[in-house]
Amino acid sequence: MAADTALAARALGVFGLVRDRLEGRNTPGIAVIEGMLAGDPAMISGTLIAIEMDKAFAKRTRNYADQAFGEGLGIPPSYKGAVEGRTYAKLIVAGMKSAMMNTEAYLADWDTYAELVRTGEDEAAAMEVSQRLIDATCAYQTALGIAACTGSDDEM
Repeated sequence: MAADTALAARALGVFGLVRDRLEGRNTPGIAVIEGMLAGDPAMISGTLIAIEMDKAFAKRTRNYADQAFGEGLGIPPSYKGAVEGRTYAKLIVAGMKSAMMNTEAYLADWDTYAELVRTGEDEAAAMEVSQRLIDATCAYQTALGIAACTGSDDEM
């Protein structure tokens, strides 16, 4: 039991590294995760923790799926956003796979999108890939129980 408590305390400390990524996207999930990790180790559910984290990460992923069009293609800040979106996408693919989604195609689309944003040479193609990313990310948000697909709204 002492080892389980120590592991839970360590997990709580590690969670602190990403806690701010949940704020404003799944703020209620923070209390769920922290309560679980600070409580009885026998009550910890890795699945529930992953779901709560994925709610926020799916929103952050959605945010970057078309952000480049507001900033402009072919400029470093847009490319940086596309790469960040791809990074968040990598965090949610395990859950997407569990929801029977085609994660290989999803990640390939993120790679393509990032390259199209970087070069800025084919806006129509970038928009097409962006829409596929939005559709897949929104489908995953629906699977997570998020009422309306969003890139920014907090859970209530």
